[in-house]
Amino acid sequence: MIARILRYGGARQRTMGGFNEPPAADLLGDFRLFIDDSSIVGLVEQAVDEAASRLPQWPCSGASPVPGSMLSLLTYSYLICRFASDDIAQSCKSDPAAKYLARGHMPNDEVIRAFRRANRPWIEQCLASVISRVADQATALLARARVNPVSQEFLSDSPALQLARRRVELATLFDMALSE
Repeated sequence: MIARILRYGGARQRTMGGFNEPPAADLLGDFRLFIDDSSIVGLVEQAVDEAASRLPQWPCSGASPVPGSMLSLLTYSYLICRFASDDIAQSCKSDPAAKYLARGHMPNDEVIRAFRRANRPWIEQCLASVISRVADQATALLARARVNPVSQEFLSDSPALQLARRRVELATLFDMALSE
């Protein structure tokens, strides 16, 4: 699927007196470059449904969202490069896909951060599931994303899980930077 999307119909760019192929899109970027919003939402829902039987019970009261909707919302948000918890909370008011995935709940940034801290492995697994469904081959995924594992633990993980971990780490770094 990605290979088909990344082809530029044979188009070539003229640069510095020669022709070069356009650069391949980076899988660390917004997944809407590869597939449309509704397809992303469908893949996110599939990944969350698969993980639902293993989800830990998360305290829900009043307007607090249920774990499935929070997991869907964060998975979708990280796939489209929306990392800051404030931005995710705001998207529940303005982005139709985020509104749909939040299932009518309007989590604030504190709830989002708490959920991410408590459920990081589940978020990573759902992200990895979607990434692996979108990617044609694990080696192409690594090459395009320029993933350079730094530990033996990372080397044993799938490329999709490596990218998922990088996205969740970016979200954590965004929130840390915004809190300072």
